[in-house]
Amino acid sequence: MSEDIRPRSVDVLIDRVATNPDILDRLKAEPLAVLNEIGTQIKTQYPPTTANTDKFTYRLAVVVLSAAILSVIGIIGWQWHSVGTGDIKIPEVLISIGSTALGALAGLLVPGGGGSK
Repeated sequence: MSEDIRPRSVDVLIDRVATNPDILDRLKAEPLAVLNEIGTQIKTQYPPTTANTDKFTYRLAVVVLSAAILSVIGIIGWQWHSVGTGDIKIPEVLISIGSTALGALAGLLVPGGGGSK
């Protein structure tokens, strides 16, 4: 993968304070205001990784949730095949795993969301 390695915001903060004596003097006088100002600048310069840019985690979640759904379907089909026309007893934990995985997968695959209204 050719992903760029982004610096951690703490490292950027330490570098800015260490290389700029003016910031160091201001930090001694009013630490909270200076840290908030530098923090805002760093957040703007290095925004957090979102699902749109972090494709590996997104794909891994889709694969794991799909595997869980297919496993539940396979276990139910296996029980149905082994019992035949009799009454199939599906454990509640199996139903809850399948429905939770299906809901999570639907939530991941639904487009958009998170925008301003």
